Amino acid sequence: MVGTVAEIFSSLDGVEKSLNEEQLSSGLAMVYPSYVKKCPNVTVFEQAQKIAKGNKAGVWNDLNAVPPWEFRKQKR
Repeated sequence: MVGTVAEIFSSLDGVEKSLNEEQLSSGLAMVYPSYVKKCPNVTVFEQAQKIAKGNKAGVWNDLNAVPPWEFRKQKR
């Protein structure tokens, strides 16, 4: 299966914001190690996830949270 991984940005009054970074820093997403290596914003995304982990935000507040890629493997 071939997929596309994309970075999503929004702009308001000329200020660009990364929606990927927002999701990560809020704990609403996880960095997927297999794909992030090729991303030009890898450092920003890893830092955003580190912030969420430190704040125990979103999925990082659940000790039993399973990364999506692991969840999909379990369902095969």
